[in-house]
Amino acid sequence: MDNVYIKKVRSCGVFLILIYSLFLSGCMINNPNNGGRDKTLDNKELTLQDIAYNRTKNPDYRIGIEENGRIVPYLVLTDEYNGECLLLREFLLDEPMKYNVAKEYSGYYENSEIDKYLNNEFINRFSSEMRNTIVDSTIVITARASLDGGGKNTTFINRKVFLLSFTEMNRNIGSRTNLKEGEPLEYFAKDSNRIAYYENGRAGSWWLRTPNAGYADVVCGVGTKGEIGISGIHGTEGEYLNGIRPAFCLRRETKIVKADDELFVLSKD
Repeated sequence: MDNVYIKKVRSCGVFLILIYSLFLSGCMINNPNNGGRDKTLDNKELTLQDIAYNRTKNPDYRIGIEENGRIVPYLVLTDEYNGECLLLREFLLDEPMKYNVAKEYSGYYENSEIDKYLNNEFINRFSSEMRNTIVDSTIVITARASLDGGGKNTTFINRKVFLLSFTEMNRNIGSRTNLKEGEPLEYFAKDSNRIAYYENGRAGSWWLRTPNAGYADVVCGVGTKGEIGISGIHGTEGEYLNGIRPAFCLRRETKIVKADDELFVLSKD
Protein backbone atom coordinates (compact mmCIF):
# COMPACT_ATOMS: atom_id res chain seq x y z
CA MET A 1 0.00 0.00 0.00
CA ASP A 2 2.80 2.36 0.85
CA ASN A 3 4.54 1.61 -2.44
CA VAL A 4 1.36 2.38 -4.39
CA TYR A 5 1.00 5.68 -2.51
CA ILE A 6 4.58 6.66 -3.26
CA LYS A 7 4.10 5.91 -6.96
CA LYS A 8 0.97 8.06 -7.03
CA VAL A 9 2.73 10.95 -5.32
CA ARG A 10 5.62 10.71 -7.74
CA SER A 11 3.27 10.63 -10.70
CA CYS A 12 1.44 13.69 -9.42
CA GLY A 13 4.76 15.41 -8.79
CA VAL A 14 5.94 14.80 -12.35
CA PHE A 15 2.62 16.06 -13.68
CA LEU A 16 2.78 19.24 -11.58
CA ILE A 17 6.38 19.91 -12.59
CA LEU A 18 5.36 19.54 -16.25
CA ILE A 19 2.47 21.99 -15.81
CA TYR A 20 4.71 24.45 -13.94
CA SER A 21 7.37 24.23 -16.66
CA LEU A 22 4.79 25.01 -19.34
CA PHE A 23 3.57 27.95 -17.24
CA LEU A 24 7.09 29.33 -16.90
CA SER A 25 7.69 28.91 -20.62
CA GLY A 26 4.60 30.96 -21.32
CA CYS A 27 5.80 33.64 -18.93
CA MET A 28 9.20 33.74 -20.59
CA ILE A 29 7.66 34.15 -24.02
CA ASN A 30 5.30 36.91 -23.00
CA ASN A 31 7.39 38.74 -20.41
CA PRO A 32 9.60 41.42 -22.03
CA ASN A 33 11.82 41.54 -18.94
CA ASN A 34 12.88 37.96 -19.65
CA GLY A 35 13.92 38.65 -23.21
CA GLY A 36 10.73 37.34 -24.84
CA ARG A 37 8.38 39.29 -27.09
CA ASP A 38 5.54 40.96 -25.24
CA LYS A 39 2.31 39.95 -26.95
CA THR A 40 0.08 42.09 -24.75
CA LEU A 41 0.37 44.97 -27.23
CA ASP A 42 -0.73 42.89 -30.22
CA ASN A 43 -4.07 43.54 -31.88
CA LYS A 44 -5.01 46.64 -29.92
CA GLU A 45 -5.13 50.35 -30.62
CA LEU A 46 -2.03 51.74 -28.96
CA THR A 47 -1.27 55.04 -27.33
CA LEU A 48 2.04 56.38 -26.11
CA GLN A 49 1.33 55.56 -22.48
CA ASP A 50 1.10 51.84 -23.41
CA ILE A 51 4.88 51.70 -23.89
CA ALA A 52 5.90 54.00 -21.02
CA TYR A 53 8.59 52.38 -18.86
CA ASN A 54 6.76 53.02 -15.59
CA ARG A 55 3.93 50.83 -16.94
CA THR A 56 5.75 48.10 -18.85
CA LYS A 57 9.16 47.89 -17.11
CA ASN A 58 10.46 47.07 -20.60
CA PRO A 59 13.70 49.05 -21.20
CA ASP A 60 13.76 48.15 -24.89
CA TYR A 61 10.63 49.92 -26.16
CA ARG A 62 11.32 52.98 -28.31
CA ILE A 63 9.21 55.54 -30.13
CA GLY A 64 10.65 56.70 -33.43
CA ILE A 65 10.44 60.49 -33.89
CA GLU A 66 11.32 62.14 -37.19
CA GLU A 67 14.21 64.63 -37.05
CA ASN A 68 15.24 66.34 -40.27
CA GLY A 69 13.56 63.61 -42.31
CA ARG A 70 14.93 60.55 -40.50
CA ILE A 71 13.55 58.44 -37.66
CA VAL A 72 15.40 58.77 -34.34
CA PRO A 73 14.61 56.52 -31.34
CA TYR A 74 13.36 58.02 -28.08
CA LEU A 75 12.72 56.36 -24.70
CA VAL A 76 9.29 56.83 -23.13
CA LEU A 77 10.36 57.15 -19.50
CA THR A 78 7.02 57.73 -17.79
CA ASP A 79 3.43 58.77 -18.43
CA GLU A 80 3.31 60.71 -15.17
CA TYR A 81 5.43 63.77 -16.00
CA ASN A 82 2.99 66.57 -15.29
CA GLY A 83 0.35 64.09 -16.43
CA GLU A 84 2.01 63.51 -19.82
CA CYS A 85 4.53 61.13 -21.42
CA LEU A 86 8.18 62.11 -20.99
CA LEU A 87 10.42 61.27 -23.94
CA LEU A 88 14.22 61.23 -23.84
CA ARG A 89 16.41 60.96 -26.92
CA GLU A 90 18.18 57.60 -26.86
CA PHE A 91 21.38 58.78 -28.55
CA LEU A 92 23.38 61.85 -27.68
CA LEU A 93 23.35 64.62 -30.25
CA ASP A 94 26.21 64.19 -32.74
CA GLU A 95 28.33 66.98 -31.31
CA PRO A 96 29.06 67.74 -27.64
CA MET A 97 28.08 71.27 -26.66
CA LYS A 98 28.72 73.94 -24.04
CA TYR A 99 26.24 74.49 -21.24
CA ASN A 100 26.66 78.25 -21.16
CA VAL A 101 29.03 81.07 -21.99
CA ALA A 102 31.34 82.39 -19.31
CA LYS A 103 29.38 85.04 -17.41
CA GLU A 104 28.08 85.81 -13.94
CA TYR A 105 26.02 82.91 -12.58
CA SER A 106 26.64 80.88 -15.73
CA GLY A 107 25.36 77.74 -13.95
CA TYR A 108 21.81 79.10 -14.01
CA TYR A 109 19.68 77.04 -16.43
CA GLU A 110 17.02 79.48 -17.61
CA ASN A 111 18.14 81.16 -20.87
CA SER A 112 21.51 79.42 -20.73
CA GLU A 113 23.09 78.63 -24.09
CA ILE A 114 21.84 75.03 -23.98
CA ASP A 115 18.33 76.10 -22.96
CA LYS A 116 18.14 78.53 -25.88
CA TYR A 117 19.60 75.99 -28.30
CA LEU A 118 17.07 73.30 -27.41
CA ASN A 119 14.05 75.60 -27.79
CA ASN A 120 15.19 77.43 -30.91
CA GLU A 121 17.60 75.46 -33.09
CA PHE A 122 17.07 71.87 -31.98
CA ILE A 123 13.26 71.99 -31.95
CA ASN A 124 13.33 73.01 -35.62
CA ARG A 125 14.55 69.52 -36.50
CA PHE A 126 10.91 68.54 -36.11
CA SER A 127 8.10 69.26 -38.55
CA SER A 128 5.76 72.13 -37.71
CA GLU A 129 3.06 69.57 -36.92
CA MET A 130 5.37 67.80 -34.46
CA ARG A 131 6.42 71.07 -32.84
CA ASN A 132 2.78 71.84 -32.19
CA THR A 133 2.29 68.36 -30.74
CA ILE A 134 5.01 68.80 -28.12
CA VAL A 135 3.47 69.83 -24.80
CA ASP A 136 4.61 72.90 -22.88
CA SER A 137 6.14 71.41 -19.72
CA THR A 138 6.54 73.07 -16.35
CA ILE A 139 9.95 72.08 -14.99
CA VAL A 140 11.61 72.80 -11.66
CA ILE A 141 15.00 74.54 -11.71
CA THR A 142 17.32 75.91 -9.06
CA ALA A 143 16.69 79.62 -8.48
CA ARG A 144 19.42 82.01 -9.60
CA ALA A 145 19.60 83.48 -6.09
CA SER A 146 20.54 80.03 -4.71
CA LEU A 147 23.79 79.88 -6.69
CA ASP A 148 27.21 80.67 -5.27
CA GLY A 149 26.20 80.19 -1.68
CA GLY A 150 24.18 77.04 -1.28
CA GLY A 151 20.71 78.59 -1.24
CA LYS A 152 17.68 76.30 -1.02
CA ASN A 153 15.17 77.93 -3.37
CA THR A 154 13.86 76.50 -6.63
CA THR A 155 11.54 77.99 -9.22
CA PHE A 156 9.45 76.93 -12.22
CA ILE A 157 9.80 77.63 -15.93
CA ASN A 158 7.82 76.43 -18.96
CA ARG A 159 9.68 74.78 -21.82
CA LYS A 160 9.02 72.64 -24.88
CA VAL A 161 12.43 70.92 -24.78
CA PHE A 162 14.73 70.64 -21.77
CA LEU A 163 17.47 68.70 -20.00
CA LEU A 164 16.72 66.24 -17.21
CA SER A 165 17.72 66.99 -13.62
CA PHE A 166 19.90 65.50 -10.89
CA THR A 167 16.78 64.41 -8.99
CA GLU A 168 15.27 62.75 -12.06
CA MET A 169 18.34 60.51 -12.26
CA ASN A 170 16.66 58.65 -9.36
CA ARG A 171 18.26 60.68 -6.63
CA ASN A 172 15.49 60.71 -4.03
CA ILE A 173 16.76 63.51 -1.85
CA GLY A 174 18.51 66.60 -3.13
CA SER A 175 21.76 67.36 -1.34
CA ARG A 176 22.51 70.69 0.31
CA THR A 177 23.87 72.00 -2.99
CA ASN A 178 22.16 69.78 -5.60
CA LEU A 179 18.60 70.85 -4.96
CA LYS A 180 15.48 68.76 -5.57
CA GLU A 181 14.24 69.45 -9.09
CA GLY A 182 11.24 67.28 -9.96
CA GLU A 183 10.77 63.64 -8.97
CA PRO A 184 13.00 60.54 -9.34
CA LEU A 185 12.42 58.53 -12.52
CA GLU A 186 12.17 54.78 -12.00
CA TYR A 187 14.02 54.04 -15.25
CA PHE A 188 17.25 55.47 -13.83
CA ALA A 189 17.30 53.29 -10.70
CA LYS A 190 19.97 51.25 -12.51
CA ASP A 191 23.25 53.05 -13.11
CA SER A 192 23.56 51.25 -16.45
CA ASN A 193 20.35 52.90 -17.68
CA ARG A 194 22.05 56.29 -17.36
CA ILE A 195 24.82 55.39 -19.81
CA ALA A 196 24.35 57.21 -23.10
CA TYR A 197 25.97 56.65 -26.48
CA TYR A 198 26.60 58.53 -29.66
CA GLU A 199 25.21 56.86 -32.77
CA ASN A 200 28.68 55.54 -33.58
CA GLY A 201 28.47 53.38 -30.43
CA ARG A 202 30.87 55.45 -28.31
CA ALA A 203 29.73 56.17 -24.75
CA GLY A 204 29.63 59.83 -23.79
CA SER A 205 29.02 61.96 -20.71
CA TRP A 206 26.02 64.33 -20.79
CA TRP A 207 24.77 67.50 -19.13
CA LEU A 208 21.93 67.72 -16.62
CA ARG A 209 20.11 70.99 -15.95
CA THR A 210 20.91 71.05 -12.22
CA PRO A 211 23.61 73.47 -11.03
CA ASN A 212 25.60 72.89 -7.88
CA ALA A 213 24.32 75.70 -5.70
CA GLY A 214 27.60 76.00 -3.83
CA TYR A 215 29.14 77.60 -6.91
CA ALA A 216 28.12 80.06 -9.60
CA ASP A 217 29.39 78.04 -12.56
CA VAL A 218 29.25 74.33 -11.71
CA VAL A 219 26.53 71.92 -12.93
CA CYS A 220 25.70 68.22 -12.68
CA GLY A 221 26.28 65.64 -15.38
CA VAL A 222 26.30 61.89 -16.05
CA GLY A 223 29.57 60.07 -16.73
CA THR A 224 30.34 57.36 -19.27
CA LYS A 225 29.68 54.62 -16.70
CA GLY A 226 26.38 56.08 -15.50
CA GLU A 227 27.86 57.83 -12.49
CA ILE A 228 26.59 61.31 -11.55
CA GLY A 229 28.98 64.11 -10.70
CA ILE A 230 29.56 67.85 -10.96
CA SER A 231 31.77 69.83 -13.29
CA GLY A 232 32.72 73.41 -14.00
CA ILE A 233 31.24 74.64 -17.26
CA HIS A 234 34.19 76.74 -18.40
CA GLY A 235 37.91 76.97 -17.79
CA THR A 236 40.92 79.04 -18.80
CA GLU A 237 40.75 77.69 -22.37
CA GLY A 238 37.03 78.32 -22.86
CA GLU A 239 33.76 76.51 -22.25
CA TYR A 240 33.77 72.77 -21.59
CA LEU A 241 31.79 70.56 -23.96
CA ASN A 242 29.52 67.68 -23.00
CA GLY A 243 26.88 65.45 -24.58
CA ILE A 244 23.23 66.49 -24.95
CA ARG A 245 20.09 64.36 -24.53
CA PRO A 246 16.98 66.44 -25.28
CA ALA A 247 13.74 65.61 -23.45
CA PHE A 248 10.17 66.71 -24.09
CA CYS A 249 6.58 65.63 -23.44
CA LEU A 250 3.75 64.35 -25.62
CA ARG A 251 0.15 63.63 -24.64
CA ARG A 252 -0.53 60.25 -23.06
CA GLU A 253 -3.27 59.52 -25.60
CA THR A 254 -1.02 60.14 -28.63
CA LYS A 255 -1.71 57.25 -31.02
CA ILE A 256 1.17 55.01 -32.05
CA VAL A 257 1.64 51.94 -34.26
CA LYS A 258 4.21 49.15 -34.29
CA ALA A 259 7.13 49.40 -36.66
CA ASP A 260 8.61 46.17 -35.27
CA ASP A 261 8.53 44.29 -31.93
CA GLU A 262 10.23 47.07 -29.95
CA LEU A 263 10.07 50.17 -32.16
CA PHE A 264 6.88 52.17 -32.51
CA VAL A 265 6.10 55.29 -34.52
CA LEU A 266 3.47 57.98 -34.28
CA SER A 267 0.23 57.10 -36.01
CA LYS A 268 -0.68 59.18 -39.06
CA ASP A 269 -4.41 58.79 -38.36
